[in-house]
Parts: sequence; structure tokens; C-alpha cells
Amino acid sequence: MQELVRMRETLAPQEILLVADAATGQEAVNIVEHFDKALNITGIVLTKLDGDARGGAALRCEAVTGKPIRFAGVGENSMTWSRSMPNGWQANPRNG
Repeated sequence: MQELVRMRETLAPQEILLVADAATGQEAVNIVEHFDKALNITGIVLTKLDGDARGGAALRCEAVTGKPIRFAGVGENSMTWSRSMPNGWQANPRNG
């Protein structure tokens, strides 16, 4: 994590997106929260949201960090990425 913090300080990126696996449930929330505290992420990319009962992780990740879900993986290839609404996941629960 310290190496990522040093990279952020050196590169000064405009955007820091964290990619997390929604299938991990609550652990995805913990990961997102941990990375946000260390790096001040600007958004979240959640994968595997096409499975059953994955929306809870999405809503919780957004609520805990206050950071939007920018993209959601809802299938098995690059054509199935869905871009979230500017107001975030809660404003667009179907995300499609």
C-alpha cells in the first residue's frame, strides 16, 4: 500500500479508480474502504455484478466511501461493461 501512496504522490493522477470484485460481498466493501482511506480514490469499478445478490455490495461501497461506482461489469466480455449514472449507483439501480 505504501508503494501505491508513493506512486500517487509522484504521479499526481487526476483519477484513481479501484477495481473490486462484487462477488466477494462484504469483503469488497472492506477493500474499497481501505483503499479509499489510503489513496483517496475517485471512483469504483465493480466486476461480477451480473450474479445473484451483488447489488448490496455496490450500494454499500458507494455509501461507505461516498465515491461513485463509475463502471459495473455485468457480463463476461468488454461489451458488457455498464457506465453508471453521474448521480451514482443508487440513482441507477438497473445500471443499464
